[in-house]
Amino acid sequence: MTGIPVGGVDFIWSSADPDVTLEPYTLEVSPTSDINPATPPGWKQTYADFKLAKDFRKEYLGVRRKWTDSMALAVVDRYRRSRPHLFIGLDALVDDNDKVDPKNQAKKGVQKIVEALRRTFFVRIMAVRGPEHQDAFAATQSWLHMAGVEHDDLILLQKHEHKLYYLDEDSLLLDEVDNDFGTKLKAAGLHFVNSGDFDFKGGNWDEVLARTLNAFRRWPAGGMTKQSS
Repeated sequence: MTGIPVGGVDFIWSSADPDVTLEPYTLEVSPTSDINPATPPGWKQTYADFKLAKDFRKEYLGVRRKWTDSMALAVVDRYRRSRPHLFIGLDALVDDNDKVDPKNQAKKGVQKIVEALRRTFFVRIMAVRGPEHQDAFAATQSWLHMAGVEHDDLILLQKHEHKLYYLDEDSLLLDEVDNDFGTKLKAAGLHFVNSGDFDFKGGNWDEVLARTLNAFRRWPAGGMTKQSS
């Protein structure tokens, strides 16, 4: 289900104080494995006896919860790393970004284009929200939901320039980019698609999609690099 192989093997050494660099005896190899809690400090009896102790089930459930949490994080991390990251500024999506509320409309065709981009990218929405915005994360997330904009991550920033901290050479930014910010992006070796170059009233999102996808190509080794425009 997770795509992460988990197995188990039981080894023993013949010495009470073994040299683990030496080859052990293999008792069992299992294609699947569960995790068992460690015995309490100072436990002198067998593990089979520990399984019969009154605290075993509590310890067992506790370690299972930790294991489940770790596996869930591993699956999420695996997904995040499986595709290149596309950062989309909220300015590129909404007509009036100063105050995101149900009265402000998403630009024409934005839902379709972001849905298409998510087939290739891990889509992360960036929204600049200062202290004057009340409950900014919930309000922005709610607007994205009502606007039908599917995404993988939402990042709130206090300043427009803070977007630079999240970008790297293997990511791409789709945003309204002015000359000053564009100069900073180029100086840092970062690539972007300026949504301000397009007339959204005419619904030119297909052109944005084509330019965004064409900004990337895969190396044979699976790494990501940018194509020259």
